[in-house]
Amino acid sequence: MRIYLLGLMALSTPARQDSIVHERNVAVPMRDGVILRADLLRPRGPGPFPVLVYRTPYAKDRAVERYPIFRAAAARGYAVVAQDVRGRYASEGVFDPYRQEGRDGYDTIEWAAHTGRLETESAEMDRATITIHHGPDHPSRLVLPVLP
Repeated sequence: MRIYLLGLMALSTPARQDSIVHERNVAVPMRDGVILRADLLRPRGPGPFPVLVYRTPYAKDRAVERYPIFRAAAARGYAVVAQDVRGRYASEGVFDPYRQEGRDGYDTIEWAAHTGRLETESAEMDRATITIHHGPDHPSRLVLPVLP
């Protein structure tokens, strides 16, 4: 199992914009037919790439612009999926905090694993934790704290 320690990534070197592909509002289908929207930042090239998944109710667009770690990760060979949770901003559905997060997070990891461009390992992060996922059958393997 690979462990991604994002807090240790050096951010002193800015990411070269020409080395990163930024796909906006990519459709990510959930098992009930609802479409969640995500931005995908990835290195230029065919991949596959290890993927980091960031799901937020606070606007993925702002997070992508505000946090340099997304572009830094992409510049270092990771794909980053930044997703608006159900019912928020660009995503469809009704926002009901914490009720669908498990299923929607799982479906998002499954989607990332089966796109063909991304490896099956990923990390889901928020202000409190990073959850390392490995493979579609065992989505949660390790939780690490994230320090702001």
